[in-house]
Amino acid sequence: MFTSNRCWLTVVWLAGVLGACSPDRTGDLNPSGGRFNLDDDVAEFRGLGDLSGGGALSFASAVSAAGDVIVGWSNTDQGDEAFRWTWDSGISGLGGNQSRANDVSPDGQVIVGSVDEPSYESGRAAAIWRTGAPIQVVAPYGPPSLPIMFWPVDATVALDSGDLFGTCIQKGGQGTRLICRVDTAGEFDTFGAGEVFAADAAGHVVGARSPDAHALGVFGRRALATGLMLSVELSFPTTPECELPHQCAALARAFVTNPVTIVGTALVPRVGESTRMGAPLINVGFAVTDSGVMRLDDLAGGEDSGAYALDASGRVIGGFAADAGGRRATVWVDRSPRLLTDIVTSARGEVPLGWILSEVRAMSDDGRVFVGNGTNAAGEPEAFVVKLPSAL
Repeated sequence: MFTSNRCWLTVVWLAGVLGACSPDRTGDLNPSGGRFNLDDDVAEFRGLGDLSGGGALSFASAVSAAGDVIVGWSNTDQGDEAFRWTWDSGISGLGGNQSRANDVSPDGQVIVGSVDEPSYESGRAAAIWRTGAPIQVVAPYGPPSLPIMFWPVDATVALDSGDLFGTCIQKGGQGTRLICRVDTAGEFDTFGAGEVFAADAAGHVVGARSPDAHALGVFGRRALATGLMLSVELSFPTTPECELPHQCAALARAFVTNPVTIVGTALVPRVGESTRMGAPLINVGFAVTDSGVMRLDDLAGGEDSGAYALDASGRVIGGFAADAGGRRATVWVDRSPRLLTDIVTSARGEVPLGWILSEVRAMSDDGRVFVGNGTNAAGEPEAFVVKLPSAL
């Protein structure tokens, strides 16, 4: 078990969140080597493919709440390009110079990410793709009639409203990355140094706070108008393993509010070892509930895990764990780890021979659709999706 201590960073919740939440038929082969699910009672696997031109590569980053829209990026002869993938249409490029898509709104209508933009601090700009509209580069922010104060350089969370959370850099601020929010009216808030990886319409946010930020400041017109923010430090570990806490770290990647469950990845010593002993640090998947913080069990023979995704119930967690052969796409059901390939097989589906599933990156709210990354039978990096006939 872990106990709260001083290791940097993890979770930011806007005001009020803690108080508010105390026949065997597999179908026909599809082009990716999986099988189309004809009966809806068999697990379906599909490789997402890649965009034309460039090297064979695709990486999935997020999926809509219903599991029908997947986003990420692929490689073309012009470099990286963000993509949108659906069950009916497959993969399609979104445009943008060296673009990457990080997230899609729950309703699948808004996609956010970033593009190359040399005029911005760090050379990247936050970008939005809305259904039926061209790419929009998020403009830098400055109060009326005053110079630019912030450059939005990446967008990491998309909401149905069209609002986004992401990263901005203060002009002249020596590259410090700040959590920021931009709404559809162009109103702009910043919330201190760090990164945000998940948020909801109520303003609850989880992510990572920079190690040199002792408290999260509140900046911008909307933030000042709507009150203060509650910062919750969830640190690792809760035993003396991190006697030198600055060496440890944690990233919160996904959450639900009923019941409150937060998952992510920590960098900590093995159980029974200590940073003061010079112990090596390992990746450990974790889950936080009102009962405290717990490690997620690894696979037999492994010592490397992390969590990226969560279903709406908080029971099903997606990420990676390791066995003797390396990282494997893993699903924890009621905190017990299962290989995603085994889950597919148990639901009478099949993963094509030669595929290696390395991680689950996202999942649908109902826990039936899992999106992840791995390598295909040709040894090329390719994103994939699995749809189960029923929830786990």
